Amino acid sequence: MSLTIYSAFHKPPKEVNVISQNDVYFDGLTGLTGNEVEAKILSTIDKARYCSSRSFYSRASGTIALDKSQLSTGTKTLLNVLSSPDLCFNVCECGDNVLELIPLIVQGKIYWDIPFIAYTGNPECDIIYGGKYYDNFYDFLSTINEGRYDEDED
Repeated sequence: MSLTIYSAFHKPPKEVNVISQNDVYFDGLTGLTGNEVEAKILSTIDKARYCSSRSFYSRASGTIALDKSQLSTGTKTLLNVLSSPDLCFNVCECGDNVLELIPLIVQGKIYWDIPFIAYTGNPECDIIYGGKYYDNFYDFLSTINEGRYDEDED
């Protein structure tokens, strides 16, 4: 299964409900797992590390565990996608530091209104956009940046 990206150009099907309240969803329904991708997301975005399903250690807290609700919205959004790949999450509140980690996610669904970032990371990805498969994030971004998002591909 790949990460499916929907946008203003390739809207999600009517039966796909896009979750925009990522903080609320995460705080109530998403637990931390300590897996490798989650660890990368935690450390990169929040300079944090896993403690338990409900807590993490931050750079500032040292060995004092903090409740998972204290994580940033961007971290929560990506962890929602990881934990609930059948649902679609809106990434509109995510900054470039979060969006650059999208290639780490290999299954799930996101709504990215206008996919655009200046990306310099690892190009490997597993993305479906507009019915086309991408295994190179630069190719995906080129499609967006060059306006090759033909509506006929839906």
